[in-house]
Amino acid sequence: MECNTISNENENEENSSSTNNSMNKLNIYNRINNYESPNFDINLNNRSTELKIIRNISIVFTDICDSNSKELKSEKNFRLIKPFITINPSIKIKDYLEQLYKYGKMNGSTIILMLIYIDRLCNINKIKLTYRIIHKLILSSLIVAIKYNEDEIYSLKVYAEIGGVTKAELEFLEICFISFINFNLFIKEELFNKYYDYFAEEESDYDDDEEEEIEKEERKGRGQKEEKEDLKEQQKIESQKPKG
Repeated sequence: MECNTISNENENEENSSSTNNSMNKLNIYNRINNYESPNFDINLNNRSTELKIIRNISIVFTDICDSNSKELKSEKNFRLIKPFITINPSIKIKDYLEQLYKYGKMNGSTIILMLIYIDRLCNINKIKLTYRIIHKLILSSLIVAIKYNEDEIYSLKVYAEIGGVTKAELEFLEICFISFINFNLFIKEELFNKYYDYFAEEESDYDDDEEEEIEKEERKGRGQKEEKEDLKEQQKIESQKPKG
């Protein structure tokens, strides 16, 4: 396991964070704290398991952002979230996570650390997740987790390109993020295992619905393409007919 244990002081901090329900009823820590682990062996080298974790994390993030869909101006800590604001993000949370995972070549434990760090930041600063800040929070949290957890990493410029920001902006986001969690990167092994068990085990119909919608759009696209081809063929036939 590529994470460290923490002192009793840090353990108490983690436990007390569940009382600071900064992310409303969908607070991730509260979900994890009330979850009964199935106690299976951790296998973070299994790509299908890692993709499942990413899918389930994206579902939870989407639920939270849907619930916190109010205008950012109503956010009390606007000054804190300002660096993470993305104007009209054009990519879904799930697609963004998968993009970072695929091209960033990180392991599953880093994804879990990313999630815990975001939860920690929200609890400490009483910040609510919204669609306009989630992407840059994910990116900056991942950079912190990668540097802490991975043995071999790319340059910051590469991660910036994968994440859709400039190198200078990513450097700034990293500094903001790590300062907002009070430079506390230590994760208790028990806490890590709970997060892992929950997101590796949890199932949802979300993806089935999403895949059905995608398939429907693809069928629609194929139908429109066939119609265009038929129209072109008809026009070609009409143009070849003798005039008069």
